[in-house]
This record gives sequence, C-alpha cells and structure tokens, in this order.
Amino acid sequence: MSSHEHFGANADRAPDPTARPYRIEILIERISEADALELLQELADALAARGHALQGPDDKHIRSVLTLGVTDWPEELVTDALHAILPRATPRPPDLEYFTPN
Repeated sequence: MSSHEHFGANADRAPDPTARPYRIEILIERISEADALELLQELADALAARGHALQGPDDKHIRSVLTLGVTDWPEELVTDALHAILPRATPRPPDLEYFTPN
C-alpha cells in the first residue's frame, strides 16, 4: 500500500483491467524547465521499460507521448479524474483501526 494520498472517482475500487488510452496529467507547483525536462526523460524511460515506446528505427506506431507546458497553479485542486495521487514526502504510519495482534 502506498503512503501517498489516493482519491478520485475510482479510488475505492480495483482498477479496470481493460487496456485503452489514458491521459496522465502531472501538475507541479514550482519546478524549473530544466528539472521538468529531466523528469520527463525519467518518465519516458519508465514508459519505454513497460513497452509504451517506439520499438525500433522504422517503427512509426506512437504508443505514448509526453508534453511539457506552462500553466497557472489552481487556487483549489478539484478534479473529476478516475484516480488522483498526492505525493507524500514522508510515509504515514499504517492504519491500525482493524489490527488484531496474534
């Protein structure tokens, strides 16, 4: 279980196993263009490792695309996304509400 906060319309159920196109958006409050580009390269590496990349020099089938643009930080984070993850720098302690020792 991840220590990051997870919410959204489908956060309380298992992900749909159907393979289809998805748009993944990342909004970062403050980052330089150079750091953002470095992060995009890391994400591109992760996508390629999972097979979401051009497969050879003659391959023309685009399987993913990463873009970088400037935007305003919203006053309020509101989303209608299926899933939203808020990264957490430090892990939270486990939820022991239903814990029973052996």
